[in-house]
Amino acid sequence: MNKLSELQVEEEILVIATAMEMEAAPFLRDLEDAKTVSLAGQTWHTGAWNGRKTCVITTGIGLTNAASAAARAHLVFGDHLRTYICAGTTGGLAKEVNVTDVIVGTQFVYSRADATAFGYEPGQVPGLPAIFSAGAELTEIAGGLPSSVTVPAEVPVPTEMPVTAEVTVPAGADNAANSAAQHPMPVTIRIGQVASSDAFITEKNVEDMREIFPLALGADMESTAAAQVCALAGVEFLSVRGVSDLCGPSADQDFHVDGSIAAAVSAHFVKHVVDAL
Repeated sequence: MNKLSELQVEEEILVIATAMEMEAAPFLRDLEDAKTVSLAGQTWHTGAWNGRKTCVITTGIGLTNAASAAARAHLVFGDHLRTYICAGTTGGLAKEVNVTDVIVGTQFVYSRADATAFGYEPGQVPGLPAIFSAGAELTEIAGGLPSSVTVPAEVPVPTEMPVTAEVTVPAGADNAANSAAQHPMPVTIRIGQVASSDAFITEKNVEDMREIFPLALGADMESTAAAQVCALAGVEFLSVRGVSDLCGPSADQDFHVDGSIAAAVSAHFVKHVVDAL
């Protein structure tokens, strides 16, 4: 905690949490006057982003990493922490979801939690709600997002959010991904439920997950844990992620896009949400 005390602030701060460095890269590119602290496998970058005091945390993958980062942020920033957003990539769970779609999570469940033998709902941890909800203000903002846009690639993310979103393909994306991103990509923004666990959802169990959680749009390994911490701490929370893979694609669906592309799409729409705060 001594290291993190270096990051204490006396003003309102926004936290953006990503699991991987690749997902944090679009935010760090525009983070000004950054101060960096590493602790327990996590990296905290504090500076100015999009005109706001912001901390970008690379948490590491998984529920425990996500929860520990959110808890530390609450302890370090206290009442100055107003908004906590999970960003980066996600798997598409619902049949209608496609790669490069944006899933804005407003409800969160644990897909592997099962205490149904004792009368609890699927995904409910005993003593906790079955569903954790995003913050009221952020949910309202999410409801005002456009339902779809066209994303031309290979142009810098603009300082102002246009009607047509733009996305940068970061250096290092593979050739196939870069080639595919040379042309405009349709992006659908889907708002709703996200399922999180420490186990991948694959073709072997995707239909079971869809039956148990019919409202779940995406599957990741962090959002619900962060949502739980924020809900209990009274911090506004939202998840805004780009779909990089499909859990159970149909024969006519592309099932994968380079994660750096999905992460850049996520970052762009996080900016749109933050602009509306």
